[in-house]
Amino acid sequence: IEAISHLTQGLKILQALPESAQRDQLELAFQTALSPVLMAARGWSAPEVGTAIERAQQLCSKYGTLEDQFFVMWGLWGWRVIRADMDICEGIAHDIMKLVETSTEGKELLPEAYWVVGCTAYYKGDFTNGLKLLEQGRALTDPEKERGYALKTGQHCSSMCSSHTGLALWQLGFPAQAQQRADESIRLAKEAGHPFSYAMSLFFGRQVLQFCGRDLDALDRIEEEYKICHEQGFLFFEVHAIFGRGDLLLREGNVVEARELFNQGLAMLSGAGANLSMDHPYRNIAEAYLLAGLPNDAQEWLDRGFDLVEKHHERGMESEFLRLKGKLALASGDEKGAEACYQSALEVARLQHARSWELRTMISFAELMQRQQRLSEGRLMLESVYNFFTEGFDTVDLLRAKALLRELESER
Repeated sequence: IEAISHLTQGLKILQALPESAQRDQLELAFQTALSPVLMAARGWSAPEVGTAIERAQQLCSKYGTLEDQFFVMWGLWGWRVIRADMDICEGIAHDIMKLVETSTEGKELLPEAYWVVGCTAYYKGDFTNGLKLLEQGRALTDPEKERGYALKTGQHCSSMCSSHTGLALWQLGFPAQAQQRADESIRLAKEAGHPFSYAMSLFFGRQVLQFCGRDLDALDRIEEEYKICHEQGFLFFEVHAIFGRGDLLLREGNVVEARELFNQGLAMLSGAGANLSMDHPYRNIAEAYLLAGLPNDAQEWLDRGFDLVEKHHERGMESEFLRLKGKLALASGDEKGAEACYQSALEVARLQHARSWELRTMISFAELMQRQQRLSEGRLMLESVYNFFTEGFDTVDLLRAKALLRELESER
């Protein structure tokens, strides 16, 4: 907040100076410094972020170095990615990689470029390629250089690459490795003493914990996430923490308190245009309402999730949204509708090589088959997915799958 105040005041003074190349170059430095702190405080997609980036683009076209060009493009990508304009982001990411690969001086920027293309691939549902690219970025990161680059991106590349390799590893069926990477991300951000990277790593790290069923551990991270975001004014990730609190309250049966938090979070997001990563709270809240026996509320939040898939092509949880749609159908007694949704969810998961989502859907499908007395069919289908896993057998989905296999065998 203090940085925004100083930079904004400096820009006002610059506007009063006579036009010159020197004045414009100084303004470029101000605008590229202002963008990341606006992203942190107001959210990447806040309108004033776009204004700063657009002005930086104008100045960069006349006076910018290759590094200036890179970080202006990075800012444009960041502004678009948080809006979940994934197709546009894919084009910008391609241009960023081309810029650094075709110049000698751009090689030092490769880790930051790999983050951009890897993150884009991940959120489009290409977990395999996303993991590969993020691993490359993680391996190439230089701690000293990324400290300077963080002034222009607002984040530490190594921590973000680690957090998203953790997410990708979970999707691809490696929950133990995923938890290790998530913990690494938090450690790197904390060691760097960079509050915004630390807040983000807490959010992405708890996603992995919640995927693995470690809700009590996730609660500790939600509270730490809320504390740092509220103190520092990191609005977007404060909303995530508020939604996280509400989700856990709803699962404990506190519907009224949970609704108040959800409404608070939605009001804070209103007008900001932020969409990226919202699939996680949308999914969690939809499931929590479903478990609470409130299908209409569950449908409302599930619709928000499908909006991300259909309008923004953010496909990271497409399979899971389809599974929950099946659970909703089953709650109304529509077994055929539920089966169709599960089949669609499996198709998406297999296309994305998302073994963890495939397992979760297969558990729901096998439970339906158990209900229909299709015991052998359910056991064989579930077993074929379960046998892929080589780690994480203490996580919630694998424990449930193992127990269900025993049930299906004993009931034959």
